[in-house]
Amino acid sequence: MGKQISKENLKYYIKTFGCQMNERDSEKMAAALENKGFSPSLPQDADILMVNSCAVREKAEQKLYSFIGRLCLEKKKDAKLIVCGCVVQYKGKEILNRFKDVNAVLNTRRIEDFEQVLKDVLNGKRIMYIPSIMRNPNKILPHLKNRTGAFVDITYGCNNFCSYCIVPYTRGKEISREKEYIIKEIRMLTQGGVKEITLLGQNVNSYGKGLYKNYNFVDLLYDISKFDDIQRIRFVTSHPKDFSCSLILAIKEIDKVCKHIHLPVQSGSNRILELMRRKYTREEYIEKALLFKETTKGSITTDIIIGFPTETDYDFEQTMDMLRKIRFDFSFSFKYSPRPFTAAASTKERVPKETKEKRLEKFQNLQEKITWESNLRDVGKIFNVLVEGDAKRGALLTGRTTTNKIVNFSGEAKKGKIVKVVIQEAKKHSLQGNMEDSYGKFENQRCGFLRR
Repeated sequence: MGKQISKENLKYYIKTFGCQMNERDSEKMAAALENKGFSPSLPQDADILMVNSCAVREKAEQKLYSFIGRLCLEKKKDAKLIVCGCVVQYKGKEILNRFKDVNAVLNTRRIEDFEQVLKDVLNGKRIMYIPSIMRNPNKILPHLKNRTGAFVDITYGCNNFCSYCIVPYTRGKEISREKEYIIKEIRMLTQGGVKEITLLGQNVNSYGKGLYKNYNFVDLLYDISKFDDIQRIRFVTSHPKDFSCSLILAIKEIDKVCKHIHLPVQSGSNRILELMRRKYTREEYIEKALLFKETTKGSITTDIIIGFPTETDYDFEQTMDMLRKIRFDFSFSFKYSPRPFTAAASTKERVPKETKEKRLEKFQNLQEKITWESNLRDVGKIFNVLVEGDAKRGALLTGRTTTNKIVNFSGEAKKGKIVKVVIQEAKKHSLQGNMEDSYGKFENQRCGFLRR
């Protein structure tokens, strides 16, 4: 049995790769540790170190191995190292064999059992914990305290099996949580001061399928909006095939629902969309996206895969045309990389690396221009911004608009309060301004500078 860690002044460190679902999983583990008296620290000072992995792209997996290697060198001799997340689902045994300083591997389907894994590790065991099913999706797992916003899982897993995507194999089949447990969790969060809820799922639009006959995601939004203490409701991610007119109307009608959707299109080419098994056409996507923008005056962000197998110049230009037509406020764009278990991984006809890089650069250059122009149009406007805390650089406070744009601004306000901010400057990926109460003072200072 290995040397046990002292119960005094316990510290932990956690590194998260990947999506909001991974962020929430990391928070569950961090909150469990803090409830046991641990406090966050730098990796070299930690008694427990955790790495939460992402398997969506090959690059993320390679980063994981490099990061684990560095932690093994930097950590204290008796510190325990746990590797979690999506990569563990299919590489857990390999990680334990490759890195002798890793004490445990834990997959996404049993984050609920993290405390038992922690107990085993602290008692000197070295274990691989990769159950095939999620035992209790309704279980309410802990949240970190003193937060303005909180993630709340409403579905786990995915049933879509897109030909490029490893998620159904790492997170399992889609399961919806019962609404009573979601509502109970949100009620607990409001009692702790949370003002903004972000509903999480690989496809939130399909919430309730297989669970209810006459209750769906739109119904859930209306129920959550009844909480007096919840000021804002966000959600990720939406699948275009399930994105409905009733949801667009709900976003328009419910004041608390933010006017922003993340709607991954992946490609603008019908031929590539069919190969990807996305189950919608470019025409259907464009119609829904433009209807959303026209109805809600909201913003759209998306995901793009460049260089999917057999993608031609024409297919790529269709994606560029999609960007010009919809003018996404922001997009997460990446070069295609084959993932284990997926249908596309066996496709022999691949797009050359140099071609993928040139196409990605062209797409990202146009996207940056569109994002910049969108931000410029906001200069001079007044937005309601939920104060999330101190800004990392320059401004005193930071928050987001209802359209999900980051705003750094000066003024005095408590975290969790919605304030009016006058936008003074557009940045590359954010806005800068002043609270409305201090706008007059700012203008006087600016005019005095101009007169000098």
